[in-house]
Amino acid sequence: MANEAFKLNYNISFQLEKRRLNGELIVLNVPIQMVITFNSQRLKLLAGYKIDANKWDDRFQRVKKGASNAKKETWSDINNHLAKLETTIVNAFDTFKLRRITPSLDEIKTIFRESQGKAGGQQKNSFFDAFENFITDQSRENTWSASTIIKHKTVYNTLKEFDSKLTFETFGATEIQSYLEFLRVKKGYRNTTIAKQLKNVKWFLRWALRKKYTTNSEFIDFRPKLIGVTESHENIIFLTLDECKKLFSFDAKKDYLNRVKDVFLFCCFTGLRFSDVFKLKRSDVKDGYISVTTLKTTDKLTIQLNQYSSAILQKYSETPFDEDKALPVISNQKMNKYLKELCRDAGLNEPQRIVYFKGSKRIEEVKPKYELIATHTARRSFISNAIALGMPVEILIKFTGHKDYNSMSPYLKVLEGTKSSEMARFNA
Repeated sequence: MANEAFKLNYNISFQLEKRRLNGELIVLNVPIQMVITFNSQRLKLLAGYKIDANKWDDRFQRVKKGASNAKKETWSDINNHLAKLETTIVNAFDTFKLRRITPSLDEIKTIFRESQGKAGGQQKNSFFDAFENFITDQSRENTWSASTIIKHKTVYNTLKEFDSKLTFETFGATEIQSYLEFLRVKKGYRNTTIAKQLKNVKWFLRWALRKKYTTNSEFIDFRPKLIGVTESHENIIFLTLDECKKLFSFDAKKDYLNRVKDVFLFCCFTGLRFSDVFKLKRSDVKDGYISVTTLKTTDKLTIQLNQYSSAILQKYSETPFDEDKALPVISNQKMNKYLKELCRDAGLNEPQRIVYFKGSKRIEEVKPKYELIATHTARRSFISNAIALGMPVEILIKFTGHKDYNSMSPYLKVLEGTKSSEMARFNA
């Protein structure tokens, strides 16, 4: 079928080569192998380093901390090299997936050889080489979602577009400021977007400092003033409870839009992120509640069902989905596209005033509400409506996974209607 999703399953692991001498397994100076499995094919490739078996951690597939091999090559150098190899192969498979191409064994071997510097190519810049290792290392350590990995790869790409010859030595406060100007002027980013990019860049630089890629710590005290970031200018778009109910009763007349509506509203009535609803399985649905481990923060949440979320689950209880998923989820990109169509047809067109800053310039725009609705709007809707209904914040954060009261402050600021009703209590 033309619409059938392209699948390219693969797995990458590292292990010690199993060799025997006179029937005995060799345990000293053993080659490290990269094992790549995809589409029932298997490759074993030498990673270029050797290590004693007792210095290898099978669980983490890396050299144990503090160890070195017969050539005095340290655990850090070897593990960084393995991380670089892994990132290269993962990126290659991601590219093949996007192009809907199944690679051959020879193509994977060629990419591997080039990553080892065996194809006569130039040596990689250590700054960007380290950034690739950072993505691999931190995505494993923090269990990053696919969307988080994409965000950091975007930072990597914008840094490379800014200056493909960046080094740790030159990337001090002055150069970082030039980078921010590049984001503002050349890329046209808003201050809020620039602040997020800077936050991720600093995360990388702190990691690089910790891993001893660099000794340059100028970035630590670099705190540019970005108007509209620390002040109360964030535009929180959400659906009121009445709008959620209106959308719940709305028949889109198109099956794909009604499915999008149901998934979106399930998020509106549970507070789950789209990434968590995307992986929600029938086994996560219990009697009157759902039990999930969030993808972003790995929090374990128990969320009670209400009449709306329960009705949506019941609607699809007999419909089979791939991987035993509970709801008819599609990609985030398609979901956002169809949401605007759905909300436009449902008449969610109330004018919304958006305020943002580019540099010191304050910009105001007025747009119909449906243009601003995306998957993240659902979680914001749940939180805003829960607060408006008087749900104690101490209870609310048990549903959403927020850490404390302060993390709710942006939502408390936008509920002006609630302020009026609270003040009216003095008139009773």
